[in-house]
Amino acid sequence: MASRDLLAHPLYRPIDLGAAVPDSAHAVSVALPTWAACIGYEEKQPWVMNALKAGYPRFVTHPLLAALIAWVSDSHGLPQERLALAPSRRSAKRLLAVADSRGLTGLHMEPLGRANIFLVSANQDLGTVWAACRQHAGMIPSSRQCAAALAGHGDADSGDADAAALRQLLATWYGVDEQLVHLAANGMASIAGVHRALLQLRPGQATLQLGFPYVDLLKLQQVFSPQLHFIPGHDGVAVAKAESLIRGGGLAGVFLEVPGNPLLQTPDVPRLSAACREAGVPLVIDDTVASPLNVDLRPYADVVVDSLTKYVAGCGTVMGGAAVVCPAGPQAAALQRAISETSDADCWHEDLSTLLAGAQDYPQRLALMNNHAQLLVQRLRTQSGVAAVRYPDQCPHYRALMRDQGGFGSLCSVLLSDGPAHAAAVYDALQVTKGPSFGTRFTLCCPFTLLAHYGELDWAESLDVSRWLLRFSFGTEDPELTWSRLAPALERTQTA
Repeated sequence: MASRDLLAHPLYRPIDLGAAVPDSAHAVSVALPTWAACIGYEEKQPWVMNALKAGYPRFVTHPLLAALIAWVSDSHGLPQERLALAPSRRSAKRLLAVADSRGLTGLHMEPLGRANIFLVSANQDLGTVWAACRQHAGMIPSSRQCAAALAGHGDADSGDADAAALRQLLATWYGVDEQLVHLAANGMASIAGVHRALLQLRPGQATLQLGFPYVDLLKLQQVFSPQLHFIPGHDGVAVAKAESLIRGGGLAGVFLEVPGNPLLQTPDVPRLSAACREAGVPLVIDDTVASPLNVDLRPYADVVVDSLTKYVAGCGTVMGGAAVVCPAGPQAAALQRAISETSDADCWHEDLSTLLAGAQDYPQRLALMNNHAQLLVQRLRTQSGVAAVRYPDQCPHYRALMRDQGGFGSLCSVLLSDGPAHAAAVYDALQVTKGPSFGTRFTLCCPFTLLAHYGELDWAESLDVSRWLLRFSFGTEDPELTWSRLAPALERTQTA
């Protein structure tokens, strides 16, 4: 049976709840077609959880991973709560070190002998430790890796040819030597590798997060940094606070998104970079939302990180990440050595080949999505029921970083005039695929704050991140077709 074409037939009806997005055993998103389903997902209500055929793999245990855990538990005589599975030896050693730092005993690791996966076990419950390492640091075997292990496949090579080809493409897009491109199994694994490198170079020092970021960029630092300074704003006041901390010393590094997710704001990056270089503090910028084809961060960043799961793959069926050392940075040599030692480049070969295939039309696809999103944002801004549309086009600091042929990306965040009254009804009526993630060929929408910060909604709102925010990732569909799928839902804002 042919898989469902989400460009032509999006998943938006209540009956679509839990469907894999897209229709693949390796999907990294899941259909959450109603506001109530999103709440049920966050509250782990059975009517939602029992319907899930997929989910974002760092948050939801993939069915193939669950099956492998069950097999390992049976074959090794270990309770499931006392074991964890790591995608490589390096990752297993790090997981073991985290467990040891949390006081767990009886720690042991061994190769599974299948698909390069390692088993880590303890005398106590490993669940909390592994959950943190999976979600915040990407320490998780991929679905293809799990499928190979379940099929009895032994350890395999790391796909060197595909890795080299993918690094070469990324190097071309970033304008650096391919040796400066470091691959990882997912975006958070890339960021975690850079984070470890910073702490290796400056043990015991704090990190600084400027701007409200994607949830796990913040959580990674909260969990694994000795100390975190968090400045949620992007304006001149926030940058001045950051400058003061940077010049005060004691920082291992500064993290920043360009633009931030989901507010899509960008601070004065040249000003921040100047302060970092004056103080000798590395600046790490996540460009996943922007893309290296839209912005050039080489003059200012020391390292750029990118989740290849999003735009580069474009398909929603594979995860990957990259960290790129910027050669103009004064600490490039030290960072290159440290990241080489601390990153986990052992990506599963089937994931590399899938990423490489998706990357072939990335420039053309992104250009199309840039154009479509800009057209749709302009139309959204004319709607009486829409209070604001967050998009990088109105940010001069983002424009200052753009390449000559660059655009603003596919992501926008919509705030309705009366979110409490209308957000749920509008979301329920949207006729686009609804679920987490972004950067796919097909349009996606989700109530981002609800999914990313359900347990801290008041805190998020105190930082100007509304619980009623709707985040759109516009795809390659004809924008008129996409608008026809949005307009009837937006009419719900006209009801009492």
